[in-house]
Amino acid sequence: MFRSRALSTHNTTQTSLPSDRHGISLLEIVLALGIFLGTFAVISQIINTGARAAMQAQAENEATLRAERILNEVLAGALPFASAGPVPFDDDARWTWAVDITSGPHPDLQQIQVSASRQRKDGVTDMTIALTRYTRDPQLYLDAAATATTTVE
Repeated sequence: MFRSRALSTHNTTQTSLPSDRHGISLLEIVLALGIFLGTFAVISQIINTGARAAMQAQAENEATLRAERILNEVLAGALPFASAGPVPFDDDARWTWAVDITSGPHPDLQQIQVSASRQRKDGVTDMTIALTRYTRDPQLYLDAAATATTTVE
């Protein structure tokens, strides 16, 4: 009998939690809204940074292609093998190119540096790419060809 009395006393001292809870509190709503807005702000900054990086990469790609085109035209002889610039591109006046030809580190070697730049509407240059290439002096080829034709005659 002593045992059953202790058990019954033990069972009567337990408190029960309310299990019929309806809805959520205002604090929980404010906390969830704060987490949502913070996450939204972070994600919008990531999207904005990605969009700016994509525009920068596109501008760098276009500048590189424009500079390569001018370099190839100089090497092919379509443009004079001389320093020039800045000259606007025919298709877009915001883009300009310049060619700087100097003597290279060895005799008869020329350094060609071609740069392409883009200016914003307010006149500030926001993109510049410069390509450098070393080539033999084209005058050597012309002199060798002239010597070859005079010795054949």
